[in-house]
Amino acid sequence: MRRNLVEAALNAASVALFEDAVYTHGEDDPVTVAKSIAGVEIVSERFEFYGQAMRDATHMTRALKAKFPLLTKGDGIDDGIAYRVVDWEPIGDGRLEIAIALKVA
Repeated sequence: MRRNLVEAALNAASVALFEDAVYTHGEDDPVTVAKSIAGVEIVSERFEFYGQAMRDATHMTRALKAKFPLLTKGDGIDDGIAYRVVDWEPIGDGRLEIAIALKVA
């Protein structure tokens, strides 16, 4: 029962917070993933101590981990603008959400 309650709450939140995106894994055909990303935001580069670019992402989004189980660097995500995945990292304990660094393709 508790699991059903959590699932229902997440489904209700995903309807309000998440938007559809077209996902392309490697060379596979593009697939529309419903209610998968929480909008795309502009971010700046992150640098290491010696001035070397650590990440050259220009945009970032949050996503439900279950929607992108095979996510890898170089995959495509399109919400009206085509992006390439630079990298991704778990948010919190990493069970539900991930942060995805993107670059305009």
